[in-house]
This record gives sequence, structure tokens and C-alpha cells, in this order.
Amino acid sequence: YSKGEGGLTSLSFNGLIAAIKGDNSFGVKPLIDDVGTEILSCMPEEMSNNIDISRHQELSALFTEDNLIFDNNCGTVCFSEKAENEFFRILLPQRMPQSPCRYTSLNILYFTLNSKRHCLCSITCMNDKGEISYADKYIHYGVYAYSQQVIENNNNCFILSCCESDKLDDLTMWRLYGDQGRGVCLEYKPIIEKADNTQFFMAPISYGESKDKHLELDFIKGINNWKKDGWHFKFNQWNIWKHFFKSYLFKDEHEYRILFLLSEGSKAELKWIMDSTNSIISRIALFDVKDENFPLELKSILVGPKCPEQESNVDQLAFMNHVQGVITSQEYHKVVKPSNITDYR
Repeated sequence: YSKGEGGLTSLSFNGLIAAIKGDNSFGVKPLIDDVGTEILSCMPEEMSNNIDISRHQELSALFTEDNLIFDNNCGTVCFSEKAENEFFRILLPQRMPQSPCRYTSLNILYFTLNSKRHCLCSITCMNDKGEISYADKYIHYGVYAYSQQVIENNNNCFILSCCESDKLDDLTMWRLYGDQGRGVCLEYKPIIEKADNTQFFMAPISYGESKDKHLELDFIKGINNWKKDGWHFKFNQWNIWKHFFKSYLFKDEHEYRILFLLSEGSKAELKWIMDSTNSIISRIALFDVKDENFPLELKSILVGPKCPEQESNVDQLAFMNHVQGVITSQEYHKVVKPSNITDYR
């Protein structure tokens, strides 16, 4: 957009409309302390009462001159990228499982051991078809539509969904995500420092309390609605962190999510598949199991209670892993075990 002698200026869509109308005036840049106080006052009272003092202090500490960026062209205030990532880390549940678990099919495990590669599917074929747009719709972030840009973003975002270690060998999880008990449960060791918030993002899921109540998203909605003398706040990393919020309907899953964002120079190998569960065409991203940048390390395998030829497959998978060297262990027969559930028909 160019007007008068000012040259080219980058504006948001709303900023462009305001500029064309000549209605892009806003007041003096607000004080940083005032921004912090007013933004934090958008937090729902129930949420404020639920989180401890240290998290309040961590959030307050983000509102500094180094962390805030004021755009005088369109009246926006935003965090630096590092500060915004830290904001969402504090906002999301403070759970860090020692051994996140992934329920999946026997075929996926076979592929992992045979190819020596981790496999992440794009978010386009997640089981919950409304999940991609859940957070956007809740906070009324524009009109969600499958535009070309949205489709491209979804195909460049890859997911590996785990659950917390208390869900290891859980019958409900076997039935929902472990191929009705015929699949496997993979147990990982998280390597937190490798989730660099550049390519890999790793955090627990925030669940709503009910259909019309999700406190963390109510906080985000309040921040989006904040205005001061024409200034407003903007989240630049929302397209990433929105994938860490889910409906209350899934809260019993205790999900722990890893996102990979495709970027220029990425070492991931990309392939196309037809998803075996819902027949959606999807991209997958493949990483060598010894990739020094991958934030998870496979440490053990649990074979499902209804896995065909369970006893034989336990032995064969253990030996296959020993030959392929995916999980390193002096006692290779101990890294693959059968489920302890014996009475599921």
C-alpha cells in the first residue's frame, strides 16, 4: 500500500481498509507497564484463581521493552517471537510427562523399524475433523475457510500425538487409537531442548471445560479484543499455537503433542499417502530415528492385547529391533513386551 510520499507500507487487511478510509489514527504509544497490566486483566477470574503465583509472575515478566514490538504504521503491539512462544508455554498446562506414549497400528511400528524413520502425518487427517479450526472458531478469529493459504499451512504442519505416561496400557486408548487393541503403544523419552520452537514445538494440550467454556481461549479472545487509543494486540505465532487447544470432549486423553513446521532447508523427507483410517490424501514427514534434531527417542514397545499372534510378534519385533538398531539395549528382548491386559475380547 502506498499513499502520498510515504512509499510502501506493510499493513494488515484491516489496516489497509482503515488507511484507504483515512481512519488509521491512533493515540500516543501506550506505556509498557500499562499494556502489561491491561492485557493481564483480560484473564478470566476463574483462570486467574486456578494458576499459581509463579505463573502470574512469569506472564508479567514478559511485558518488557525487549519483548514488545510497537508498529507505528498500523497501531499494533506484539511480542517478539521468543516472548510469544514463552507466553504460550506458560499459558498451556504445566505437565511434562517423563515417558509420552503413542498408540498406533502394527503397520506403523513395522514401517518405523524397517525404514529406521519416525513418521509424522500432516494435520489434515487427524481423527477429530473439527480440530484444525476449533481454536479459531472459539475465539472468533475471522471466518475460518479452507482458502489456498490455509490448505498450504495445514499441509506444511505435521503432528505426532502422544498421551501422558499414566495412559500407558490403557484399555480405552487401545480401543480408540491402538487399532482396537490390535496395534502397539510406543513409549518415548522426550528431549526437551530439541523442541526449539523453530521447527519443533512440543507441549501438553489445553482442554476446554465445557462446550462454551475454555478459559485459556477466553483469555486469548479478551486480548484480541483489547484496544487502547486505537492500539491493539496481535499474536504472530497463533497459526502454530492454536493447535495446542482442544475441545473438552477429548480431555480424558491427556494428550501431549509434537508439531513439526516445514521450512526452507528442512531435512525432513516428504511423501504422499492415503490415510488408512479415513482415506484422506496426506503428506507425511520422515525423520531418521537417530536424527540429532528430533525431540523424541523411542525407548520401548508394548504390543496390544488383541495383536494377531501376540506372543510370536513380541519375539519377532524384539529381534527385528535388535537387527535394525532402532532402540539400543543390551537386553533386546526387554524393549518389546506384551500388554498386561488379558481379558479384552
